[in-house]
Amino acid sequence: MNKSQVGKFCWNELMTTNIAAAKEFYEKVLGWQYTEQAMGEHVYTFIKIATDDKPIGGMWEIPNHEKAQLLPRWTSYILVEDLEETVNKAIEHGATVKVPITKLSNFGRIAVIVDPANAAIALLDKLD
Repeated sequence: MNKSQVGKFCWNELMTTNIAAAKEFYEKVLGWQYTEQAMGEHVYTFIKIATDDKPIGGMWEIPNHEKAQLLPRWTSYILVEDLEETVNKAIEHGATVKVPITKLSNFGRIAVIVDPANAAIALLDKLD
């Protein structure tokens, strides 16, 4: 982890009900390119721009059985050094936990908190 990036937005992710349409739209509008990787029973799409081979974000299709509960949306992630400490500090200052600390394959761990103004934000600590 690059410590100079801690506290910065580090990842953006789209949850969508139609991955093919989303990919086509953003490719035509922004020139995005994609690579896909199987993650358990799901396929995750990494977003890349033409000038950089490093992914800038990702997208995934909401499973059919969850489409009634989950709305399509973008989620932004902030890089943190110590996820447990950050989540606990957020709770101390009035946040609630929407998604508890969860490990993501070989990528890192996430948690989603809701701040006192009722805005959700995702936190990420990447694996080195």
